[in-house]
Amino acid sequence: MQHLLETARRNFGPPGTRKFSWLDKMFYLHIPTPSWCDSNDDLFAVFQNQQQLLENGVVVWAHIIQANCLLFEPGKANCPASVVFSPDTTLNLKPSGLGKVAQALFRLKGTAPSQADLKEFADNLTDETTRTFGLKVPSSISPRVDLYEASTFVTRKHLPTRILSLPFFPLLVAPKPPYYNIPLPSKYWPSQLVDSWHQASA
Repeated sequence: MQHLLETARRNFGPPGTRKFSWLDKMFYLHIPTPSWCDSNDDLFAVFQNQQQLLENGVVVWAHIIQANCLLFEPGKANCPASVVFSPDTTLNLKPSGLGKVAQALFRLKGTAPSQADLKEFADNLTDETTRTFGLKVPSSISPRVDLYEASTFVTRKHLPTRILSLPFFPLLVAPKPPYYNIPLPSKYWPSQLVDSWHQASA
């Protein structure tokens, strides 16, 4: 899987050197702020910082922890989700490993752990509207690698199938906190990964 991520990084270009056409910047890459998201919603910062992300963000694997159910079926709504990732581009992380962590975190939803760090995750996932941008995964769940959870915003036009056909994707994330992020637009994904998404939704 690492070669797929490296291909996505090459396709998108190194941070600080990326050039985008006027049409892409105006239409394909730009994510309009939804009407329900105002400055009182912490997710608003993602839309405010999207140009910085496009220019300077790093590309890493991310795995969905939970997402708005609308994203798993055809429609027009773009929606928030919660992902787990590492911003460290030197790590060779596999989506399957992130998936195990995502499952462990999701199992906290609706529970009331006694450990404070687990309880914070449980409360946030249960609430479904809490926004976070770099909440460290408890060491009891990821003891060897520093992983983080963050809110993201899934834009259908940036997915190969316009739905969440698979639970993992390349993530464009700020290189340092706060870890604002968006899924890397699929125009820059390797063809093998795009094909996998189409096969999953067939």
